[in-house]
Amino acid sequence: FDSQLLKDDVNGLRDQGIPVIVSIGGQNGIVIKYVAEKDEFVKGLKEIVDEYNFDGIDLDFEGGSLTDFSYNGISACPKLKNVVDAFEEIKQHYGSNFILTCAP
Repeated sequence: FDSQLLKDDVNGLRDQGIPVIVSIGGQNGIVIKYVAEKDEFVKGLKEIVDEYNFDGIDLDFEGGSLTDFSYNGISACPKLKNVVDAFEEIKQHYGSNFILTCAP
């Protein structure tokens, strides 16, 4: 893996006005059981976004059936609530132009 090549590709696309996002999640999903795990997850994700200059994050929930994405609906499920809290922190950190997408 050539990290500089990826950085050059990201910057080349951004120079053309094309936003570049990193996709995380997938078949096994993202499970954050505790607030301390959320804090470490946020820290690590910020490091990745900053290192590669990504414009956003795509959160991919595969293989699960989530029927109520409201904050009240997920509050009973701490694992999912911690994921939402993590992404709210990230969005606040990077501001309104930072792209967040989700595929439930």
